[in-house]
Amino acid sequence: GNGASVRVYGVLTFPGDSDYRTALLKQENATVHLDVSGMAQLDVLEGSFVQVIGEVRAVALADYRLVTSTVIARIIRCAHGFDHELFKHALLLRKQFLAEASA
Repeated sequence: GNGASVRVYGVLTFPGDSDYRTALLKQENATVHLDVSGMAQLDVLEGSFVQVIGEVRAVALADYRLVTSTVIARIIRCAHGFDHELFKHALLLRKQFLAEASA
């Protein structure tokens, strides 16, 4: 694909009008739109805390004016037991290390 590769975590939900080609990933105050249409099958249940690996794409909505970022899901796997606070701390340490390394 041509989008930036990302790894995101959150609770998997399906909108009320979902055709199971699209889903939402919710984490704290953020919501990520997912395109799951390319997945052969989803082995995770709605409400599960999951890791999604995929690519970010800009997608025009039905009225062709609004554009939203959508993650085209390649892999969705259960992430129960994942320590989100520890993960955020590790990202902060990595950011600090990279800043010091480039200084």
